[in-house]
Amino acid sequence: MTVSKVGSVLVAALAALWLVACSTVDDRASGAPPTDPTGQVEQDSTVCQLDCPFVGVTLTCTTSPCSVGTNSITCGPVGTPPTPCPQCVPKTCASAGAECGTLHDGCGGTLDCGGCGTGQTCNANTCVRACTGGTHLCCDFTCRTTCPGPAFCNNL
Repeated sequence: MTVSKVGSVLVAALAALWLVACSTVDDRASGAPPTDPTGQVEQDSTVCQLDCPFVGVTLTCTTSPCSVGTNSITCGPVGTPPTPCPQCVPKTCASAGAECGTLHDGCGGTLDCGGCGTGQTCNANTCVRACTGGTHLCCDFTCRTTCPGPAFCNNL
């Protein structure tokens, strides 16, 4: 390898190292907004909003800069403590009025409220009498071979 080729390779390697080093020193040099340790991205905006999951709350900042994370919002520059979303309080079987079966807890999970006792079945999370011998549970919670029509059920 000649001296000029070694010099060219050395210059190319140094240039590559310089580009990598300079691009990681400061996000602002690349035009990208800075991030804080929680992964929030600073926005040059006068209004930031975050819809908190499952609790029906929207957090709003009217200062610049502001940051929006997964479950928090920061009103101010990177390093300002974030305001977290309110915690979702999951329903219980009792608070949902459920005696049996499964249902959503309101926070993204599922409740298992168990089964019913002997001679009962779970219908719409309520334990009701189980019908036997070819009968069906009707809307008035009686067991019959033929249930009354919808007009009867709507008047109950």
